[in-house]
Amino acid sequence: MKVRSEAVGGVVTGIYLVGVAVLVYWKRATLPTLELNAIGDFLAGVFGPIAFLWLVLGYLQQGRELKLSSEALQLQAKELKNSVDQQKEMVGIAGRQLETELENVRYNREIMELESRPNIKLSARVPSASGKIMDVKIKMENVGKNAESVVVFVGVQQVYDCSAIAAGKTLEFVVGMNKSDQDYSFSIKYVYGAGREAIEKYIMRAEMIEGSGGIANVTFKRSIG
Repeated sequence: MKVRSEAVGGVVTGIYLVGVAVLVYWKRATLPTLELNAIGDFLAGVFGPIAFLWLVLGYLQQGRELKLSSEALQLQAKELKNSVDQQKEMVGIAGRQLETELENVRYNREIMELESRPNIKLSARVPSASGKIMDVKIKMENVGKNAESVVVFVGVQQVYDCSAIAAGKTLEFVVGMNKSDQDYSFSIKYVYGAGREAIEKYIMRAEMIEGSGGIANVTFKRSIG
């Protein structure tokens, strides 16, 4: 477009100057008699239209360049917006990937934690009773990892302790309890792994048996909280 404007301006200017040259040649006999003011007016009249033509062409060219510049800026703004949107999407993807990795780390840590802990199975029987007191023989079987510094509580009363229950080992102890239907708070405190302490809480339920089928049934249910 710029070349086209310059070509049009050049052609028009060339034709105009040729016309002026023809006019000057035709009036050559009168030129020596002209005063300086008249010659100046003549030159101003000759070159004024050319100057105006190039002024208009320059204005039009500037307008086209401004339009092209505006379109280029709009294109750059669009590209920048697309780039920002892509960056946001990449950040979102990276965030989701990081969250997934953190979930995997937490899951693996929980698995390792469970695999490193003792797993104590509880059972009980009542072999004998005397008056209002019955002897409850509690069996603790560790099917997990080693448990150390083991302490057993019924309610707030400590009823048993030992230095350790090794993996795969079983121990038994007897606790005297009231001969009645009753629920008890039963808890086991121990140390495992690299010195970590844990407390497992249960509800121990004693239910009397009528007749000669035995004295009582004692069961354990894991307590939440």
